[in-house]
Amino acid sequence: MNVQTFQKYMQERGFRTTEKTAFGMEGAYPVTVTFLGARSWQAVFPVDIPDWKSFYWEIKDSMRGLGSLTYARNRLTLTMPIKDEDSQAVYPQAIALVLGRLQAQGIPALDLCPLCGQGQCDCAAYLRGCYQGTHRACLEKQLSETTEKAEQNAMYGNYVTGFVGALLGMVIGVIPSILTILSMERIFALLYALIPLCIYYGYKLCRGKMNRAALIITIILSLASAYLIEIILAGYILISEFSMALGDAIQALRVALSSGDLWLAMTQESLSSFLFIALGIFIAWRSISQTSRTAVLSAQAVLDTSTPYAGADAAQNPVSPEDTASPFM
Repeated sequence: MNVQTFQKYMQERGFRTTEKTAFGMEGAYPVTVTFLGARSWQAVFPVDIPDWKSFYWEIKDSMRGLGSLTYARNRLTLTMPIKDEDSQAVYPQAIALVLGRLQAQGIPALDLCPLCGQGQCDCAAYLRGCYQGTHRACLEKQLSETTEKAEQNAMYGNYVTGFVGALLGMVIGVIPSILTILSMERIFALLYALIPLCIYYGYKLCRGKMNRAALIITIILSLASAYLIEIILAGYILISEFSMALGDAIQALRVALSSGDLWLAMTQESLSSFLFIALGIFIAWRSISQTSRTAVLSAQAVLDTSTPYAGADAAQNPVSPEDTASPFM
């Protein structure tokens, strides 16, 4: 089983596909199906199940060999073992069982727009990682507002104020790492992911131009933060171990930083920090690489996934295994 077979299968069921994700309708329910690997698929249903324990125990035995179910935050997740092409028969059988149980208990698809929080959804869209009901007017409003913000930023965004905000973000971002180093004498790689995030959002909140400059400044200041950590730690040692006053410690650091030897020593001491910062940039890349243009493109892409959605009353639309038969069977 490979992702191309997955895409072909889901497309023949009327789903749209994007790489390892497919989204569409099963009965009256919006469903997101993800290719987890050669032996596993996952389907997510946006539903509100009032009594999850009752639902689970009534379907548990029927699901043997077809998959496992979990439920959290209005998301019913079905994980199915799909080992080879013949095993695609698992998908329609598992889906039919889940939909049948939802309908038997009168549980409709979640009719709550994630953008406005209101019901009476008139379309479904791939929004916030899940194919779910929403309002087309809300999607259009989101695109319009995002486009307007991008245009305003292009006209009035300021590199200077953005850079100042990025510097403030860098200072805030290094604080958790400094505290763990001083209190626990340990470095946590995950905390280093906060540094580029704080720099990026500091730049953004201070109205910097949201173009490629935002990413470049974020990366440069993230690397510079390794030196900032070393300087702050050096200042702490001067104050705590040598009983220097704050002003004297700052003056001593200022003199020391004029020497190239100190910068070389700090670079050598910071090699592990650079590694963790690189990892932090990798972890935060999806966020820090966002520009005004990508935000508009994302909003447009969400709108493009929308399809008319008659409503969420799934209980009136019974589904049988024959209705969800695989085209490969």
